[in-house]
Amino acid sequence: MGEMMTGDQYSIKEALLFSQRIAQLSKALWKTIEKDWQQWIKPYDLNINEHHILWIAYHLKGASISDVAKIWSNACFDRF
Repeated sequence: MGEMMTGDQYSIKEALLFSQRIAQLSKALWKTIEKDWQQWIKPYDLNINEHHILWIAYHLKGASISDVAKIWSNACFDRF
């Protein structure tokens, strides 16, 4: 195996390949989580978006859908 490489010793190609692999693993992990989530909420006839809205409303102590929408739009636009 040899010595451990420092950050300066990796080529751009190696860094890009590593980034691609991490992205693929992240996508596969999310797909698995999403599939499990969909199975979990299936008996309630909800989709993931509906469940997410209900989950946010629950944690906001019964917020209305309008309250959730306001919070969501503020959170989305605060990132830019």
